[in-house]
Amino acid sequence: MSAFNAVWAPGQTSFHPGPSGNDGAAIRWTSPITGRVLVTATFTGISTQVGQGATVNMHGMFNDVEIWTDSIRGSVVIPLGPKASAVFSGAVDVTVGDDLDFW
Repeated sequence: MSAFNAVWAPGQTSFHPGPSGNDGAAIRWTSPITGRVLVTATFTGISTQVGQGATVNMHGMFNDVEIWTDSIRGSVVIPLGPKASAVFSGAVDVTVGDDLDFW
């Protein structure tokens, strides 16, 4: 699917920091189980418009404690910024109601 100068692959979602670029956006998963879960999250810029996109800082939080951070460039057509994508992958021990946030 494509819209707003971006392209989404099947199974992909996205979020945007709002019109000022500093409003924040997050994707939250709340655990329905107690046990160990395997989490993989890949972050890639999806803007296809020349001149759009910027360096994007990502954070992974487990119950409000940062467990991961990285930076990427937000555009697929601007070769600026630290790198094109970043991946969080790991096992997390959870209990019912624990939150895992990426923003």
